Amino acid sequence: MIDINDYDEDPISYPGLFINTKIWQAIGVNILVPIFIGKAFYGFFILSNSDEDNKLNWEDRDLLFAISQQLGNLISLNEVNDKLAEAKQFDAFNQMSAFLVHDLKNVQAQLALITSNATQHRNNPEFIDDVFETVESATERLGKVLTQLRNKQVAQSTSKSVDLDDIIERVIAQRNVMQPQVIIKKNEKCLATIDDERFFSVMNHLIQNAQEATSDEGWVEVSLEQLSDSIHIAVSDNGCGMSESFIKHRLFKPFDTTKGNAGMGIGVFEAKQFFESLAGSLTVESVEGQGTTMRISLPIKRSE
Repeated sequence: MIDINDYDEDPISYPGLFINTKIWQAIGVNILVPIFIGKAFYGFFILSNSDEDNKLNWEDRDLLFAISQQLGNLISLNEVNDKLAEAKQFDAFNQMSAFLVHDLKNVQAQLALITSNATQHRNNPEFIDDVFETVESATERLGKVLTQLRNKQVAQSTSKSVDLDDIIERVIAQRNVMQPQVIIKKNEKCLATIDDERFFSVMNHLIQNAQEATSDEGWVEVSLEQLSDSIHIAVSDNGCGMSESFIKHRLFKPFDTTKGNAGMGIGVFEAKQFFESLAGSLTVESVEGQGTTMRISLPIKRSE
């Protein structure tokens, strides 16, 4: 802590310090108080003392030292807050990127299915119709992905009244280019106000997971029923199943995947978040070596 007037009269009292006092006096600065953050020197705060004859005593120095510590804490806190805000921005951007990559994976999977079946079914008029429908769907999805990238945020969901049975049947038709074939065990017409694209996406992922966990000789079943106050959907398989520990600690954890570089680890997480955003739920029943059932419950919103 440097008292300019004191230094000007007795420089020896500040051993090893060499400053030009006239420069500081010219701008009216009489006191220099160093600011430390931890053990690192950060800077000075400067004061003007109009009474040149009133030099700093030990009480003044103790007070200024306490102020210096508080300033250091305040500056440190502000810097931490800035870094935290920046980290949250990166986290939001990374999360958005992960969901966009997940959407791109779905588009790539749709187009890959066309390619893999083109040789066998290219002369089938129904296959050609499916190709045009798939390409149109992929084009719309890519357009939305590009819009989200330009706006640097995930697009807002748009809900409308749709028939869940119709969407699930379309998902199954798309998934049944793979083995095992998915069958509808029980289905009913269920109208719900929902974002149909996200519902299609999450159901597609849950059914795909069931297929990938099940051998070609196994089975995957989907059921849909409407009760008085809720809609129940189940995706069941007799595949490899999951342990209780995996379900508890990893299944719904974002960015945790068992698929290596082929997976993003957000599909089941996204599904759970989606259904819970509708005041519904996604629960899991599974036994290792026997199979898994994903149970979805959605409330029926009735008009007043």
